[in-house]
Amino acid sequence: MRLLGVLIALGAVVTLVIVLRVDDLVRTWAEGSTAARRILDTYGLHFLKDPPKFWPGTNAEYTGARAPRIVPVAVTLYVVLAGLYAVLAVFVRNGYESARISFTALVLFACVAAIGGMARDLPALIVVLGAVEVAVAVAMLVLLWLPASTRFFHPGPVEPASVPSVE
Repeated sequence: MRLLGVLIALGAVVTLVIVLRVDDLVRTWAEGSTAARRILDTYGLHFLKDPPKFWPGTNAEYTGARAPRIVPVAVTLYVVLAGLYAVLAVFVRNGYESARISFTALVLFACVAAIGGMARDLPALIVVLGAVEVAVAVAMLVLLWLPASTRFFHPGPVEPASVPSVE
């Protein structure tokens, strides 16, 4: 379960980098939207992050050009995943097979999300940290499904305890 601690710590670092590099992430997002790119070029980043109620020009021209709230989503996702990892780790440590399966599904979901995020044009530091997170997660899953681990979750038949006679 040390790898779980590493995974949670890496998640915290990635979340912190997202908080610190949010402007770069918004610029990257704006490149994929014609209206957002026009606003970024004309009015600047602050108009995308915190647009006025009434845009200069026509409002229809800038519909849907408000930057996504990246930081609250990243922080919420990190807190929820870290909490679920911690809770499931307790049950995995106690040998519950259902927890091992749930833990595997959750880690695979997080890996797919991380790989999907890395496919974007993100800052290099976020991509590298995401790749390290995926590698740690895969290592953790391999260890979780090794034959020795399976024996832990499915021990052999337990011999009945001998009961002393009362003679």
